[in-house]
Amino acid sequence: MERIRLSTARGAFDYAKKIIKGPYPEGECHIANSPELSYFYAMDILKGPFKMGERAISNNVHYSILYARNVLKGLFHEGEFLISTNAEASLIYAKEIIKDRFIPGEAAISLDPYSSLAYAKFLRRPFELGEAAIFTNSETSYLYAMGLGTPISQAEGAISLDPGYSYLYASNVLKGPFERGERAISLAGEYSVVYAKHVIKGRFGPGERLISRNGELSLEYAQDVIGGRFIEGEESIRKKADLSLMYARDVLGEPFVCGEPAISRSDRWSKEYVAFIALKHPDELKRIVRMKRFRDKFANLAEEI
Repeated sequence: MERIRLSTARGAFDYAKKIIKGPYPEGECHIANSPELSYFYAMDILKGPFKMGERAISNNVHYSILYARNVLKGLFHEGEFLISTNAEASLIYAKEIIKDRFIPGEAAISLDPYSSLAYAKFLRRPFELGEAAIFTNSETSYLYAMGLGTPISQAEGAISLDPGYSYLYASNVLKGPFERGERAISLAGEYSVVYAKHVIKGRFGPGERLISRNGELSLEYAQDVIGGRFIEGEESIRKKADLSLMYARDVLGEPFVCGEPAISRSDRWSKEYVAFIALKHPDELKRIVRMKRFRDKFANLAEEI
């Protein structure tokens, strides 16, 4: 039974590792049939190359990479053919083993947008063979252009489909408007605001319909882009007490009548609103504190007035 067990790859490996705790030459022919056990035999038992097992290792991409990186600490020629058929493995082999181009693997790398992007970044130059794949993806298209530090017309089709990357491309690469991406940007309120604020530095008409549906964005747009009243967004702003107070105080500089019902329902914002009116528009104070909800909160003030 012991002889049978030792004639298997697992049995021979376990005998070397757990029983004799060292090389087991008589069992190596069996261990060499397994790429996994050949790698671990080299790594943990021999602490160096296991020539007899390299053929099996070369038939497994994962262990070929590990063997090159952790055992040989350099090129593993016998495993390069299989490595070259796998984009991720080819990228790792280039970056960590060769530390230079891995030409046999570039065809596989070029089929994957993220691997192509990473390979270009590693090479610190364009990877033309992989550009077709890169330009099928909004994220990789933007990052490729950003990495090269220049606008790339072929990348703009994919970028223009995504509001976030369209904004980033305009802001960080073009340093100005990206008309091709404005349709996508206009379909995202948050990016419409930042595009208006940081890129075109003015109103962005196509995005205003969506901006107006969100009170927070409407307030930001009014305050930071228009620098004044945003009528289309007031319906959303007026629904929240804090937004109504800030819109009145920081944007209009005067009472925001249609927001007063929401303000009046909040003790905190009512106090701030009344204080603002008393300081900036004392003539309006009488009207406000006599409104039912405000009157209940500021009864003494109402009586004094």
